Amino acid sequence: MHRKYMKTLLKTYFENAVRHPNPLVVEASTYTPVPDVEPKRRRPKHVLDDPDDKITTDNVSQQHTHTQHTQRLRRRRRGPRFLTSSGRGSLPRSRGRSD
Repeated sequence: MHRKYMKTLLKTYFENAVRHPNPLVVEASTYTPVPDVEPKRRRPKHVLDDPDDKITTDNVSQQHTHTQHTQRLRRRRRGPRFLTSSGRGSLPRSRGRSD
């Protein structure tokens, strides 16, 4: 039942999209992909084919130093620090104080 409902919903959506006032919606509704010349050729997923621009290449060196800095900070951290009532972390109490 759900499948039939979705099928009719999609059919009516695409039939109405041809008469949509936005030309981009009309183009998307009438789009048919061109068949590939080599149908058995697998394309890698999540790959951008555009060459790197100047902004991207300039930021790569900054990202590299940023990741090294964050890794160095992560190495220093030795687990959770529990706050006490004084707010100074898990430091030992002074010897003269008795609670």
